[in-house]
Amino acid sequence: MHSTLLAKKILEHTVSINEKLNYRKKDFITPKKILFIQLYGLGDYLMSTPCIHAIKKLFPKSKISILTKHFVQEIVKCNPDISETISFENFNKTTNKLKQKKFDLIVCLNKSVESSLIASKLNCQRIGYLYDFKVRSNGFKIEETKNAEKMPWVDFYLQIAFALGAKNPDKEYVLKIPHKIENKINNMLKNEKINNFIVFNVGTRPGAEVKAWPIENWIELANQVIENLDKKIVFIGDKKDSVEINKIIEKIDNKKRVFDLTRKSIIESSAIIEKSKVLVSIDSGPMHLGFAVKTKVIGLFGLTNQLVIFQFNKRNVAIASKLNGSGVYLRGLLPDASKYAGMKAIKVAEVYNEIKKALK
Repeated sequence: MHSTLLAKKILEHTVSINEKLNYRKKDFITPKKILFIQLYGLGDYLMSTPCIHAIKKLFPKSKISILTKHFVQEIVKCNPDISETISFENFNKTTNKLKQKKFDLIVCLNKSVESSLIASKLNCQRIGYLYDFKVRSNGFKIEETKNAEKMPWVDFYLQIAFALGAKNPDKEYVLKIPHKIENKINNMLKNEKINNFIVFNVGTRPGAEVKAWPIENWIELANQVIENLDKKIVFIGDKKDSVEINKIIEKIDNKKRVFDLTRKSIIESSAIIEKSKVLVSIDSGPMHLGFAVKTKVIGLFGLTNQLVIFQFNKRNVAIASKLNGSGVYLRGLLPDASKYAGMKAIKVAEVYNEIKKALK
């Protein structure tokens, strides 16, 4: 791991030197074709949609394309601001494909070596996090921005829009569920008699198990919600989450009021969340889907820092562990879970009480 981190640092330093050497003062040309580079996950993409929307408003006649990882593309296609999605394959193949499209402006959303190198290979205007935590351009004049290292991620991305001249941007995520999907989910819920329900999102991606809440807590919470609040429970997730969810469902007393709706597509899960009363979620992509469809979200946080990840407004509530070490993760590699109590410190009673408040 140490050698990998060292190699990354050396590469970051090389990118920084390359950007500085190639800096040339030039006039800004209003772009007709803009490429956004967003190579992080689902939540990161959704947190960047206010920035994309703000820049689209600045240049309404421009065609917006976005380079993303393939697993995010289904949800990207539900953004009316974006005309084209391009899947990242490998560095050379992707770069050659992008060169042929002749973009006028590259917006580098990620502060990463990968996205910076791709941007530097495209011979056009570029702006964003080119090599550090300040928004920079490769030569045209922009508004001065703050160091964004510890900013909430939505604000982190919006710094780029501010640098281009955006004023008072909307911070709501951009996601428009197609009518075809809405109708499909409505019919499915009706046929299965799934109504008056709360969604539980329990699964973590591989390598992020530190974000998980104990299974026994989900079981206890589900039993309380079903018995005392007269609500049904819907579990969402993908194939890998099914084993854990089945363990939870096996221990729930009233199984007739529990529904396993895992293995749905990302956009189908979004439509399910939209129809729910409340979404209870760990820190993962589906939590951000809840923000996007404007459902009430109760987010559970241990080592990850809710102050930079969570969308705070009147709808949503973040419950964070109060133990030493909580909130230590901002971005980059997740910390070693064995050193912290993390999510285990969040009590079922806390979550249950917030559900009761949200239902009022």
